Order: sequence, then structure tokens, then C-alpha cells
Amino acid sequence: MQYGIQHYSLREMNVKLLTVFVTVLFFLLYIVSFQYIDINPGVDYHKFQYILSVLGIVLGGFVITSWYRLTNKLFSLYTIFMLFLFLFNYGHSLMWALGIHQDGEIGQTTLFAFGLPSSADIVKTQMIVLIGILTFHCGAVFCIKPKSTIKESLSDINIQNRNRSLNSIYDVCLILSILVIPITFYNSFQNLSVALRYGYSSLYYGDYANNGISLFILISMMFFPCLVGLLLGSNYKKNVKNTVYFIFGMYVLIGIITGDRGEWIYKLLILVWMSHTINRKLTFKYIIKYLILGIVFLYLISAIVSLRNTGITFDGFIESLSSENNFLISTVFEMGHSMRPTLVLVKGGWDIFPYGNTYVFALLGIISERVISIFDIPYITLSSWFSQTYLGISYGAGFSIIAEALLNFGPFVAPLILLLLGYIITSAIYVETVNFKEDPLRIFFAVTTASVCISIVRNTIQGTLKSWFYTTVIIYLLVLLYRSFKYSYRR
Repeated sequence: MQYGIQHYSLREMNVKLLTVFVTVLFFLLYIVSFQYIDINPGVDYHKFQYILSVLGIVLGGFVITSWYRLTNKLFSLYTIFMLFLFLFNYGHSLMWALGIHQDGEIGQTTLFAFGLPSSADIVKTQMIVLIGILTFHCGAVFCIKPKSTIKESLSDINIQNRNRSLNSIYDVCLILSILVIPITFYNSFQNLSVALRYGYSSLYYGDYANNGISLFILISMMFFPCLVGLLLGSNYKKNVKNTVYFIFGMYVLIGIITGDRGEWIYKLLILVWMSHTINRKLTFKYIIKYLILGIVFLYLISAIVSLRNTGITFDGFIESLSSENNFLISTVFEMGHSMRPTLVLVKGGWDIFPYGNTYVFALLGIISERVISIFDIPYITLSSWFSQTYLGISYGAGFSIIAEALLNFGPFVAPLILLLLGYIITSAIYVETVNFKEDPLRIFFAVTTASVCISIVRNTIQGTLKSWFYTTVIIYLLVLLYRSFKYSYRR
């Protein structure tokens, strides 16, 4: 393998310096504006609210443009992550920027027990989300390392190691799949049975909530990583690829009939990225074709999901198809409700969690919350405490990466924490090479980590870290052990 001197190109340096300049500038403006609104909470900020909504679209353009100029990639695991970070935490504002509104949007309905949020509350929340996304992106930009001036070539030894990694990934995931896939479908059919009888919400709230076998739930977390491993390890062998896509398609179909909110969409986009990057690049013709099919498909899904709390019937489905605001707009508005936890902290106070820093508990409880009890520390998971104890509701209010940073560190330090998280998360999911054969284990780690980390945009870090441990970490370690034992006597 040949190594060249690594250095940043002029374009790369310009992107990094511009990103730092923009981040520092808007962070200072954010501090001044936030304090001004704190001093003048009674002013009508609806015009400023619209300006910030438009600024969200501008920020999205800046993120995409700067990332492309730095990496030469528009479609990547990072841009998939950022897409959902925007939609879940700024979805309503993006719609407002386009002049689109919907009944029940933020600001029109009461915020749990806190009443209607004022325009000052909404504007402060918008600013926190925008500066949080910007600082996260700034951290992400700086995880990109300089490129080598000489193209590397694989030696015979590295080719051998690469093939051993591919075979090990495939063997481990195939063995795990024999157990994981049947258990995953068992859980799916159990959920389907309950949802058809009692409605989708009964899976999370009521007598049938969390009624599954906990061990089966942990095992089923490995479902998607196993599919990824089969695709990578087989080098997209046709029969393996078709089988994996069929299994994933059946899983999605059952989820849709159940009333799944669409977590499978993250994974579908990741599979599309993998196919485009590793197997066969998508042409413009294919993109248009599948975009049209995807729009029709999402329209049907939106109709099904709208029935999830009442039970799915044919008559209800037909009626739902004819409903207004049934498609992408209603989907974005529904996703955008994940901004509410941040708004609650802005309106009710951010320093409210009585048990300490949630990041510390996330690390301690990465395997099990029982580890925390060993230290005899009083503790309730953030998601449970926020919904049941603080808000006093029987269902889950959700959370987000931005709300959790605000909860732990307040409005002025939280952006700096998000900068650090941007660096860490992007370092884990960014893959520079388009040739997966050079380091298939790195690709497997990045893809499976990304599939879990996307949930952090509307979840707590503890839940995300735990899922990551029981998916990426365990399988990754199993592959390393398997490869070590299998090839230890073949050197």
C-alpha cells in the first residue's frame, strides 16, 4: 500500500473556515437575541418566527452545500441523518416558511399542561434548534480528515484480510439470522394482532404495552444489522440480495399494516445508500421512477398510519385516502411535533431533571439500568420521567438530541455539547471510501451505527446507546472473535 502526504485542499480549508465563521457569528447573535427575548417576553415575535422559519431552509442549504464541497457527496449516511434531524426538530417551521399551516400545529394547541406557548417561547425554541443543528454540523465538518495525495492500492495481504473480514461478517450474520429473523417476525405478528384488535396506540399505552418477551425484543434489535451483514459479506450476491430485500419488504409490510410510524424509512434510505454506493449507482431514470413510486407508496402509508389508533378497516382506509392534508404535509407536521419537548423546556424551565446528568446515566446504563442500581443512585429513565412524572401523561411525549443537551447544560452551553456530539457521531458514521472491499468491517460499523443513531433525533441518548450496544457492538465483536478463531491457524 502506498501512502501520500495528507493535507487539506484549499477548498476543504475554505469550507471549514467558513463553517467556523458562520457558526461563531450566529452563536453570538443567538446569545444576544435569546437574552433580549428573555427581557422582553411580551413582545409579538410572529414576524421573527417567520424569519427564523425561512432561515431553517437557508441552514439546510448551507449544510448540504458545505458537506458536498467538503466530501463531494450529496447522498451519504450523514445527509440522511441530517434530513431527519431537520424534519423531527424543525418540521413545523419548514412548513411555515413555505406558508403551509395545519390544525393542531405548534402554537395552536396547548402544550400539555403548560397552556398555549407564546410567540416568544416558539422563537426561543426555534433559535435553540437552529444553533444546535449548526453547531452539530460544525463538529461534523471537523471530523473529516485530509485526503492522501497518492491513491492507495491494496496489497495481497490486505486483500486476503479484506476477504476474511467479508467472509466473517457473512458467516456471523447468517448464523445470527437463523435466530434473529424468526423472532423478529414473531414479535411483528404479535404486534399486528394486538394493533388490529385494539389500535396501534395499545402497543405502547395500556394493558398490552410492553407485553412482549424482553429477551426477544433485544434479539430482534439485531434484525437490520444482520441484513446489512448478509449484503456486505456476500458482496451483493444476487440470490442473497433478493432474499434480504424480500425479508425486509415483508417486515415493512407487516409494520405498515400494524400502523408503524415509519421507523423503517430510515433503514430503507440506508439500504438505498448502500446499494447506490456499494452495488450499483442509481441513474437519473431510476431515481425519477422510484421517486414517483415512493410518493404513491407514501400516500398509501399515510392513509394507513392515520388509522393506527382506531384499528384498520377497509372502509376506514378508503375514507382516509380522501382526507385533506393526508400526504407529505401531514407527515412532516407529525414528525415536527418532536420539537415539543424542547419547547416544554423553554417554557417550563430547562433545569428540571432531579437525578443529574442524563449522559452519565446513559453510559452507566448502556448494558442495563441495573448497573445504575449497583451504585445505589435514585434514577428513572429520562423518557419515562418526562412523560409520566413531569408531564403527568399516560403516553410517551418523546424527546430529542437537542432537548437533552438543553436539559443537561442550558441554552448557552448546549450548542457546544452538540458540536462535540456532531464530531463524535459523524466520526462513527462517515465512510470516506466508496470501495467497501477496502475495509468492510468499517462500513458495517458505520452503517449499523447510523441506523441506530438516527433515532436520537427524537429519542434519548440512553435509549440510543443501549440499542447501539445490542446491535452494532455485539455483532462487531462477534465478527472479530469469529475471524480470529477461524483464521488463526491459516497464517
